[in-house]
Formats: sequence, structure tokens, C-alpha cells
Amino acid sequence: MSYEQNKITVSGETRQWTIDTAFLRSKVPWVREAPDRLDREILAMSEPGFDGLLLVFSDADGTYARLCPYCGDIIVPCQSDARCVSCHQTPDLRYHTDRIGFAGSVATQVGQLDDFGDTEGRPFLESLIQRTLDLPDGDRLKSWYHSYFLTRDNRIWFVPQLVAIFPDAWPEGSPDVYLRSTYFDLLAIPHAGIFDTSGTHCRILEKVPGNQDLLAQILLDQVVPRFAIDLMMADLGAQDLLDDVLITLENELGIQDRQKILDSVYRKGKTGAYDPFTRLYRQFTSRT
Repeated sequence: MSYEQNKITVSGETRQWTIDTAFLRSKVPWVREAPDRLDREILAMSEPGFDGLLLVFSDADGTYARLCPYCGDIIVPCQSDARCVSCHQTPDLRYHTDRIGFAGSVATQVGQLDDFGDTEGRPFLESLIQRTLDLPDGDRLKSWYHSYFLTRDNRIWFVPQLVAIFPDAWPEGSPDVYLRSTYFDLLAIPHAGIFDTSGTHCRILEKVPGNQDLLAQILLDQVVPRFAIDLMMADLGAQDLLDDVLITLENELGIQDRQKILDSVYRKGKTGAYDPFTRLYRQFTSRT
């Protein structure tokens, strides 16, 4: 099968290419050993709700996609090599250390535009818009807003950019899934439920051994619920309710440690506070 991808290049043009799976089989050991697994990963990441490009990542640089040394655009597996999408050059890559993965977003609708073009949305969104109204165009917060939100057909979507990199022995071991640190600053929420930092990114999935589900399923099962908690925290913060909810949660669970409480909110089941937190979110926000 052939898999088409496209992006707007650094020069503003739209470029389309076909992922060269045969090339990846020749260079990436886990793809060579299980080529059908790569096909399944690409198909699953092509489903609605996901928006990602299959890229070459540098193990040395951690979370950063390989960039073309000639023009600065991304490197993708196409036309029997790893090529720049803009100038089509083939930089010399260290295939013994470089890895492949997806860079993109998982969209969540957080608001809409009414008939007059005004925003109707979740409390955190309306608060964020108010915070950015009087800021100059070059302000950092305003730039973040434009990079984290997308308006389409009068619907406003939260589209945080994440990277998900396959380990060398995939599907053994967890993928490395990262968010930019600016994600937490934009939402004005605590840095919680993270397991490592790498430059400007935070790793948001705990490393676990064993055979793994498809990447798309991992994102659905673990990252999408995480986004839901983050947006609840942002809503509570925008309404000055977050501290009250966390104090209530501390008292319910008998844990007087704020960081432990925050981290537990991202865990489901008996060891986590995911369910109690969502219950308290509904309880406190219903009063406003």
C-alpha cells in the first residue's frame, strides 16, 4: 500500500509525498522484522482525530525531528531515501542512532463562534482570550495561542503539538511521547503527570516494559484522557476553583502532599485519583 502525506513547507508551498516503506525496511531494524506493523501504525494514525507526519528523529537531539541542513525543513522517508520536503536534499543521517516517529496533534473541540463571530467556549478558553486581547502581536502568549488553537467551520479546536517516537525494539517498550513545556504555561496549569524533561519538551508517558498496542491506541487510551484532565484543570484555574478542588481531594484521600495529589490525578484505577477529580470537577463547576 502507498501512504500519502503533505505539509506546508518553510517557503509556504504545499508539498505531498509518499512514505517509502521499502526504504524504512532497509534502514530501521524493527520495521524490517515486522513490516506489517509499520503498515498498521500508519493506517491507525491516518484515522480521524489524529494529524501526524511520519518523520526521522535524532536520538542525540531527543525530541527534535531531523531538519535539513540546507533549508531547515523536515526530513521524511520518501523516494528511496530520507529527504527534505522542501529542497529534496538527502542529508547524511546516522541510521544507527536515528529513530522514526510521528509529530502532530490530537484535536479537542473547546469552543465555537456564534453568528456574530464571538467566541463561546470552555472557561479556560474565554479566560485565555481575555488575557490576550490587549497584547501586541509579537507577545509570546499571543503566539502560543495561535499555535495551539485552530478554527475550522466555526468550531475552535485545541491542537497541542506532540511527538511520539518509536523505541529501537518496537513494539517492545513504550514510545517516547512528548509535549512542549509551553503547553503548561499556556493553560496556566501545574507541571504534573510528567516523567522527564528534554530541552523544551516534557515526556508524558511512563516507560513500561512489554509488548505494546498500536501507537494510535496508546494515544487514545492514555494521552486523550490526559488532555481531558489538563483542560479540566485549566477550567478550574480560570474560575479560581482549582485550589479548592485539590484541597478537597487531599482531604478525601488523606494525602497532604500537593505534588502527589496532582500526579495521582493522571492515574486511573485504585492507585489514582482520576475518577475522584473528574467527579469534583463536575461538582464544583456546576455551582458556577
